[in-house]
Amino acid sequence: MKWSGAFLTALLIGLSIVGGVTPGLKGQSTGHITVLSTPPGARIQLDSTWIGNAPLYDVAVPPGRHVLRAYPPYSGIWNIADQTITFHVQSGQDTTIQFTFTPPLFINSIPPQVTVFLDSTEIAQTPAYIPYLRVKGKMLLFTKRGYQPAQVVVQSNHPLQVTLQKKEGFTEEKRPPLLKIVPQNNRAAKFTLMATTLFSHWAAFLLKRKADTYHEKYQRTAQPDEILRYWNQTRKYDRYSDIALATSYISLSAFIYLVIFK
Repeated sequence: MKWSGAFLTALLIGLSIVGGVTPGLKGQSTGHITVLSTPPGARIQLDSTWIGNAPLYDVAVPPGRHVLRAYPPYSGIWNIADQTITFHVQSGQDTTIQFTFTPPLFINSIPPQVTVFLDSTEIAQTPAYIPYLRVKGKMLLFTKRGYQPAQVVVQSNHPLQVTLQKKEGFTEEKRPPLLKIVPQNNRAAKFTLMATTLFSHWAAFLLKRKADTYHEKYQRTAQPDEILRYWNQTRKYDRYSDIALATSYISLSAFIYLVIFK
């Protein structure tokens, strides 16, 4: 019994020593990272876990290989590209990781819808925003059928405007005027069509009410001559209402046509 008591005492002392050392070992088994971004507020994902918005300080990370991904702040055109960094952490190591987001490059052209190539790869069609660091110091090729191609070396992230010269003898195809009555790309025509739509729709409503009024009189009268007259008036205003409503739909369709195929 004395030996068992001594053994038990030694065992308890050993466990207390281990228990005192264990927290220190746990503290040394992780590293720490600090994540910064320019501009601030980038959304940070560590491996597959969201850990917050930069700046982030003293984030505990287990030793080993990790992937850190930063997404630009929620502010319109910033959100066109994210950045990824792979790094290794050692026990007790402190690491600072910096992400820098540069405003994207805005490219426009005359004429519009010009195709932009980088190293023979199509990357955009004007007007467009593209990541500036992707094209910084590189040559972009601008092409469009019927126009002379142009090449531009990107020197800064200031908006880039490119003008292509039309090839001699080239004539752009134009969509035919709608029913050869309404010219395309004409503000006055669009205004006229919209006004016609509203007016004819309102006229259809009024004519329909007129037809309903005559129909009510037709149902109430007992005079044979009035029955025929009210019936004819009802049919006449019903036809006028249908014509006005059809005109409204046609003018609305023409207006939509001009807006979509502007």
